[in-house]
Amino acid sequence: MKALYLDARDRYQKIVSLKEDGLIIAEVRGDADLLKLIAQLVNQTDLNISEINRVEVNTQGGSFTGVRLSLSVARSFVFALGLPEGSVVSG
Repeated sequence: MKALYLDARDRYQKIVSLKEDGLIIAEVRGDADLLKLIAQLVNQTDLNISEINRVEVNTQGGSFTGVRLSLSVARSFVFALGLPEGSVVSG
């Protein structure tokens, strides 16, 4: 199972990771737009977006706006991929 992990709590250091069976297999960090970081990760790993089974979001502490942004992007991915509602995991 592949999961996309999003963490935008810190406006200067966003994290986008690709996990497979719970293990991080690729990660990008930076202060760029969250969608640009996702594009970098996809290009770096030759990932087919349809392989993503769920999206994880870090909601612990940090910037309220960053958490909201991460959740919005996660929900958009879930909708676009046709995944079940419970495919967004926060924690």
